[in-house]
Amino acid sequence: MWTDRHRTRHEARLKDMVLQAGLDEVARFLERADPPSRQDATPVRRALAGIAWHLRTGGGWRALPAGFPPWRTVYGWFRRWIEKGLFESLMRALARRQRRRCGRRPEPRLAIIDGAFTAERCREWCNLHGMRHHVVEKDPDQRGFVVLERRWVVERTFGWLSHWGGLLRERAGRLDVATGRLACVACLVAANALNNPA
Repeated sequence: MWTDRHRTRHEARLKDMVLQAGLDEVARFLERADPPSRQDATPVRRALAGIAWHLRTGGGWRALPAGFPPWRTVYGWFRRWIEKGLFESLMRALARRQRRRCGRRPEPRLAIIDGAFTAERCREWCNLHGMRHHVVEKDPDQRGFVVLERRWVVERTFGWLSHWGGLLRERAGRLDVATGRLACVACLVAANALNNPA
């Protein structure tokens, strides 16, 4: 049911204010963690806005609209922050803040992975991080559609990520860039969630 609370959450001005506050928060973290070496360097906030545009629309780096820094500058900052692991660090910090805000433990005890991923390295990763590993499988006698336990968590996450067109195609063909894109989007989404008053 569409309520006043839903209308408030989807108001264009509020969404833009939340987006800008999220970009500001991520930019502050990046600037503290990796300050520009020159006074005339491109401001971190402008470079991050270019990265966010690229990830949101799925347009090529060379297609950055006027008003953003040159695409080579934006992409250079993006690669630098990926190599330094800054998006992963920020992603973990924001996740801990959100979990504490919701009254949960800062560190997760359970990871939800697509039920088709049953590789041994997944079990090893879970053991390394002190998490349980349980594969939810379809009953072999099952006929028709049956909801699998916790499957909605994976599908919900795919739904959130589908709003970011830059994740739909990987032009660079590099695993580090692909994971960096996901980590950057996770940071932007988490910062938006923490700054959303609704």
